[in-house]
Amino acid sequence: MRALTSQLAPYMRGLIQEKQTSGFSYVAHEYYFKQFDTFIMENGFDTGVLDRDLVAAWSNQRSTEGGNHRNSRVSKVRLLAKYMLSLGIDAYIPKKIASTACPVPYLPTAEERKAFFHVVDSWQPRNVLAQRFSCEYPVLFRLYYCCGLRLSEAIQLKRKDVNWETGRMYIRHSKGDKDRNVYAAADVLSLLRRYDEKMHTFIPHRVWFFPGRNVHRPFHKTSIDKKFQEFWSLTPYAVEKSKRPTVNSFRHCFVVDKINEWAAQKQDVENLMPYLSKYLGHSGVSQTYYYYHQFDAFTPAVRNYIEQCNSAVPEVFIHEEE
Repeated sequence: MRALTSQLAPYMRGLIQEKQTSGFSYVAHEYYFKQFDTFIMENGFDTGVLDRDLVAAWSNQRSTEGGNHRNSRVSKVRLLAKYMLSLGIDAYIPKKIASTACPVPYLPTAEERKAFFHVVDSWQPRNVLAQRFSCEYPVLFRLYYCCGLRLSEAIQLKRKDVNWETGRMYIRHSKGDKDRNVYAAADVLSLLRRYDEKMHTFIPHRVWFFPGRNVHRPFHKTSIDKKFQEFWSLTPYAVEKSKRPTVNSFRHCFVVDKINEWAAQKQDVENLMPYLSKYLGHSGVSQTYYYYHQFDAFTPAVRNYIEQCNSAVPEVFIHEEE
């Protein structure tokens, strides 16, 4: 963990160490605690007390961020306050602020996805020391689309959590602190095997399946978000600013394409939905129906299925994805 200098730093380090000992990565928390530590030092709050004034100042929404990002910052300090209280130290717990509904992401078409992956596959870093990234990015972004993983789930995947015989990927401590198994199709598993062999030449005995710039740590979510946008900007479809996908768009594409496939094969979509929901790590089918927002991307077969359902499509559950 990078150096923290405020009087609250020992508690931040203690919380991170405790969680990591329990198996959590807490990479994002380290990032926010560094920001919080800097904020304390630069704004005259270095009293060693997590009080209401400090929390109120930290909780102010900045002009450059959205409400959900502000809430994420505050939630990390809420955990810190609870940790300090568990040690018998006085601390003010920030109030929990409800997140706003996330906008429906843009779903890139098949042609747009093809163009995106062409850019990714063709990319070569200028720095010869970063050659391994030209191996990592094509596989990482395909994993988001082919397996519908959340942004954090793929980058925090450890090599030991991939079963080379069955294609099972063990996803640890995902949203809601839930573990689950995700299975890769045969062609995806073959891709992962080739990638693993290549990466072994760069980093023998690595821990993380997709190591970041620091080989002992995974990528940070913000760096992958940034890289995705960099690659997208190089496609011929980036001229339309209103149609800008994100990494999470691939998760939506995975769901929509899977339902399209089932409907075209005249399979029982309604009975298959619980399996898809479990695969995605949703707590129930109502969350998976969230993707029904993307009607324009559905084939006539899916629309026909929806019209023939005995009951109406359940009310969409608006939730915040990672």
